[in-house]
Amino acid sequence: MKKALQQIFADLGGGLSMRPDTLKSILPVRRRLLRGMLAALSIFGLPALIIACIETVKLGLPPAVFLYTPLYLVVLSTTLYFSRLPFGLCAGVMLGSLYLIAVFNLIHFSFAGAGIELLLTVSMLATVLYGTRAGLLVAAACLLSIAAAGTGFLSGVFQIEPLMPATTGQAVAWITAGIVYVLLSGALVLSSGMLQGHLIRSWEKVQQQAEQLQSVNQGLDREIVDRRAAEMRLKQSEAQFRTLFELAPDAIYLNDMQGTLLDGNRAAEKLMGVDRRRLIGKSFQSLNLLAPDDLPKALSILEKNINGQAGGPDELTIINPTGKSVVVEIRSFPFNLNGKNIVMGIARDVTDRKRLEFRLGQAQKMESIGTLAGGIAHDFNNILSSVIGYTELALEEIDRSSAVAEYLIEVCNAGNRARDLVKQILAFARQSDDVLKPVQVSAIAKEVLKLIRASIPATIDIQPNIHSDSLVMANPSQIHQIFMNICTNAAHAMEEQGGTLTVCLQDVAIQEEPKPLESGPAPGDYLKITFADTGKGIAPEIIDAVFEPYFTTKAPGEGTGMGLAMVHGIVGSYGGHIDVESTVGQGTVFSIHLPITKKRGARLTLETEPISTGNERILFVDDEAPIADMSGRLLEQLGYRVTTRTSSTEALALFNQRPLDFDLVISNMTMPNMTDDRLALELLQIRPDLPVILCTGYSKRISEDTAVKIGVKAFIYKPIVKKDLAAAVRRVLDA
Repeated sequence: MKKALQQIFADLGGGLSMRPDTLKSILPVRRRLLRGMLAALSIFGLPALIIACIETVKLGLPPAVFLYTPLYLVVLSTTLYFSRLPFGLCAGVMLGSLYLIAVFNLIHFSFAGAGIELLLTVSMLATVLYGTRAGLLVAAACLLSIAAAGTGFLSGVFQIEPLMPATTGQAVAWITAGIVYVLLSGALVLSSGMLQGHLIRSWEKVQQQAEQLQSVNQGLDREIVDRRAAEMRLKQSEAQFRTLFELAPDAIYLNDMQGTLLDGNRAAEKLMGVDRRRLIGKSFQSLNLLAPDDLPKALSILEKNINGQAGGPDELTIINPTGKSVVVEIRSFPFNLNGKNIVMGIARDVTDRKRLEFRLGQAQKMESIGTLAGGIAHDFNNILSSVIGYTELALEEIDRSSAVAEYLIEVCNAGNRARDLVKQILAFARQSDDVLKPVQVSAIAKEVLKLIRASIPATIDIQPNIHSDSLVMANPSQIHQIFMNICTNAAHAMEEQGGTLTVCLQDVAIQEEPKPLESGPAPGDYLKITFADTGKGIAPEIIDAVFEPYFTTKAPGEGTGMGLAMVHGIVGSYGGHIDVESTVGQGTVFSIHLPITKKRGARLTLETEPISTGNERILFVDDEAPIADMSGRLLEQLGYRVTTRTSSTEALALFNQRPLDFDLVISNMTMPNMTDDRLALELLQIRPDLPVILCTGYSKRISEDTAVKIGVKAFIYKPIVKKDLAAAVRRVLDA
């Protein structure tokens, strides 16, 4: 009870102590309430006005019509223009109108009319619209109006209407009415004030909560905007990295720690040759894309990733569903994504790089063999010079019909074959100094095919398709060797089952450069020579080795393994290109492209010419005593007067003393104390018109063209053969 009373008095005190600014906080509510009151008064006041006017006229009170009608019109106008008028004016109009009507009723009808009730209404509405204080003031003013009206009636100033009861004029009745008004107005004003206080506090709480809610909403709005922006950035970032992921040239893939593929980009799809949708969700062990030998290596890489270590670079071979093998270099990096350990792998196709590395290794191997060939050629040719030269000297001293002569002839033949072998080795190494001349390949091809036809089984058919008579810059013997080597290999491949050898010659024009990682002829006009057989074919794993020296698939004693290597070297020395294609069980095709020369000339023929002789004076210089002695004897047999020296310094000193005693000097190119070109230059300084011939087994430092520029008249290649020596000497002396 005590708390309830305290709350009531607190509410009363709160209502009485309410500040004007507090009422302003609920001004929108008060305006809506006032507008509703005016609207109700305008709507329901019209029939009340009509009834009141009729009744007052009956009672003989015409002034009431002139009062009620203007007041109603004012209230109606205020209602219609409410939104344009201030709150105080509208409230004053309504309260004033009700007050005037109440006073009019009170004056004419005493307290028996509706005047007191209207005054109660005015005090209550004033409380609602302006607060408790205003309500009490209005209630007091209304009480004074009642007192004034009662005094007027009791003093006779106001007259009771004839129809009203007489008791309305008694003093007790007016006092009772005043007391009742005080009690009712007080109750109404105070209760309305309390209610208004509750409403205002509730309104303020609502406003405060609304402000808090608005602040929270603003925070939520900002958070939503930020979250949407973050989501947009995340989507953009995801789209950006997805684009980078998809467009990366290297294959990128994700797998879990069990080796199951989670994702892969387009390059990975292309590399593996399988739609990625068929790969995702499967382990690399079950896909069977790795070469069997590389599976342990892949498992080892996965084990590293499980232990948190990066893997690679490691090379693995992938075999896609088409059977194509692709060598890839793989790097793998384990990391954590959304609480799950996964592996990102990057695989780069290095097939072309491995092929290029292999070709580079082959080229280096060829270069090494060429260097070795060049190193041994000089010494070997010196040895052959002695063997062939002394054999030819011996043949001149004995009866040609004797058995010894036959033996010596075989020695010469063997020496000549050894000489040709050295030339072949140098040709393979692209270090041969054979003179190249325009050669009609078609004529040599026809001769070789006739020769081959007689030496191979009848089960092998030869089909010549010769459609070109173009000339190429070449050596006829080497062209002959190319045809013999390749045709012999083709016949060997078909000797068991038989078959067909097709040899085709045609002119072709190459228009485009070869691709960077592919070999091929440069743009130009070529003679294309094709050898196609229907033999066993060459296995893919060894086809890249067929041009290597000493590589052969023949049984021991059936081949040296130098044939195709020499062909490769000869074709390369001509600026040409050779290629091979083969299918096991179907056959092999060798294609050779040789540049067509614009010079045309007659094909060279090897004719036997008589050995030339003479009687001129020759100085022969060679650091090898056997060669100097042998060569001197050969020249003497030809009628020349020969002086030999084994030292370049001795030869220079002799010539310096007697420069006019020699018609020709033949000097070895490589000698101690003084190099080949240096001796020739010193001799020519002493006697500029002196003919000089250089003799060499092999020299990489000076070429025939360089020697001619310094004044040398001719080159003789070891091993020295009597016929070649005689021809060169006679040619220089007769020039």
